[in-house]
Amino acid sequence: MSTAIFKSKGIRRGYRSAPLFETFAPATLFDKPGLKIKDRVNEENSVNDLCIEHRNSAATTEVPFQGVTVAGKNTYTYDAHTYHTKVPPQGIAELLKYYLPEGGLLLDPFAGSGMTGVAARMLGLDCILNDLSPAAKFIAEQYCRKLPPEEFRRGMDTIFENTREIRSLLYSTNCRECGKTTELQYVVWSYQVTCSECGQNFVLWDHCRSYGKNVKEHKILSEFPCPHCAKTIKKSRLKRLDSVPVLVGYKCCGSRQVEVTHSPSEEDLAKINRLWQDPPLKEDY
Repeated sequence: MSTAIFKSKGIRRGYRSAPLFETFAPATLFDKPGLKIKDRVNEENSVNDLCIEHRNSAATTEVPFQGVTVAGKNTYTYDAHTYHTKVPPQGIAELLKYYLPEGGLLLDPFAGSGMTGVAARMLGLDCILNDLSPAAKFIAEQYCRKLPPEEFRRGMDTIFENTREIRSLLYSTNCRECGKTTELQYVVWSYQVTCSECGQNFVLWDHCRSYGKNVKEHKILSEFPCPHCAKTIKKSRLKRLDSVPVLVGYKCCGSRQVEVTHSPSEEDLAKINRLWQDPPLKEDY
């Protein structure tokens, strides 16, 4: 079991937002499998101090939250790392403000990737995060620990410089408008599949899409006609073959940096094939 303790600089009245990397002191982490939480807490002086500060129960409310919380997943904080059953911290923060109107010490015994800790940091709350998974502990620590922005920037610049050659090899394409080499933002992959009725092969992406008036109405169909025999087939019953790239996205041409999407070019497909045939060796980079 892994526990992380995050000490804030004090509760901010009114829960006014504070810069993410300036609000909290460094975390104290320790790993002792099988040790109960109360014993774990008693062993750590920093946790003892934290508990002493919060010796009195925090003011809360007995009326269950009945409002509507809306929190999107398209934020830098949420997208920084994937993890199952993840909840946007902005939504969690709304619940914390409701149940802890005057602040308090927060314990999340099943912390996962630390989104509750991120929400607590946003509000200036002290928190203790706990999870059985070492991977979850590591992710939560990186989300919640204090790191000076300039130090983070130097580290990222070093990584980008040291990986410049391999990134160009793996993640570049030619702009369809100006012809310059530009970095890929993403590649959409699909599958070659075999029709369950006629046995012919086709690319799933080309025939299972349905477009609405906006992005929310676009769908991947669970049933659609086979492009060869025209019989209605179920996507779940199709045999998958090789994965194939169907779209590439990049930014280029002008200061607006608008992301554009195109089908893979012949050069893109040739590069992918070369990488499959002769992948770069890890020790070379």
